[in-house]
Amino acid sequence: MEHMFHGGKTSFWGIQMKTLTVIVVGLLFLGLFVMVAPAEAQNASITLTPTSGIAAVTIRGTGFSVWSGITIYWDGSVVPAVISETDDQTAFTAIISVPTQTVPGLHTVMARDGYGEQATAYFNVVDVTGPTGPAGVNGQHCWDLDGDGIGDPGEDTNGDGRVNVDDCRGTSGVNCWDLDGDGIKDPSEDTNGDGVVDVLDCQGPPGEGISVPGAPGAPGINCWDLNQNGVRDAEEDINGDGTVDVRDCRGEPGPEGPEGPAGRGIIWRGVWSEELNYAAGDAVEYQGSAYIALASSVNAPPAESSQYWGLLAARGDTGPAGEKGETGKAAATGTAAFVLALAALILIVAGKVRKWIIP
Repeated sequence: MEHMFHGGKTSFWGIQMKTLTVIVVGLLFLGLFVMVAPAEAQNASITLTPTSGIAAVTIRGTGFSVWSGITIYWDGSVVPAVISETDDQTAFTAIISVPTQTVPGLHTVMARDGYGEQATAYFNVVDVTGPTGPAGVNGQHCWDLDGDGIGDPGEDTNGDGRVNVDDCRGTSGVNCWDLDGDGIKDPSEDTNGDGVVDVLDCQGPPGEGISVPGAPGAPGINCWDLNQNGVRDAEEDINGDGTVDVRDCRGEPGPEGPEGPAGRGIIWRGVWSEELNYAAGDAVEYQGSAYIALASSVNAPPAESSQYWGLLAARGDTGPAGEKGETGKAAATGTAAFVLALAALILIVAGKVRKWIIP
């Protein structure tokens, strides 16, 4: 390699070092892009197996971009698919199901990779609806008594001049009160004698019989009757009170139970405060009433929290006004008080002077 020096600057084949560095870096990026860029798809296509039916469809595709992923569309909408790709990832096999509620006819199936390469095929959904069957034989009308399909005069059973469904009704039954079956309310058919012939006359007479009370049952055995002879024997006086009665039916007293824990008692906590913790047994004053804590609580107003507080003593009502007192004596006026004070001062001074004059 020949080195050339021009004015203190190094160059190779006439190319300055700075320019050469830019060229080399550009070639490196170009090579990296070529290595990682996806291969161009070549003639992407898909085939369907089968091409018609109503159930599953197998899709085989070739010529798609590598490392791109495949999405299957049915009439433009994405459908779930089980996809497997070949080793070179340019071909794939996918299985989809024909969407439900699909109308018969041709439908578009499309495969598209992540770089926009796509291919389309068509699937024919078969109409599995069979032809309409022949009409059944008409049934016989209820009024057509001879089955000839013609409304004969003899079939006008209700006598209204028309043969129709109204003639299908049966004859009216005999009312329960119509004893002779003539449809007329005869006086003799008023069996209960209330002056009206109706369903109340259908009740039969009360049955005859004598009500006889049964014999009393045998008395039971008293609990104190240990020998079951019905006699209050002396040995049946179990409690020794001189009387044989139900108090002798008590069993022996059981063993004494263990001593329970000492009770906490009521602890007066003064006026209730939302900032204090209260335990079961604490008592407080709230809005003039006394409450006792049933469980531990914080910031639970007693009058609004029955699960935590029980009323211990309710606030009493305001009492009536007391009677008016007697009128008090009037106080001395200002002038009278001044005169009295001046007289007292004069007497004191006079007493002092007398002592000075008459020792």
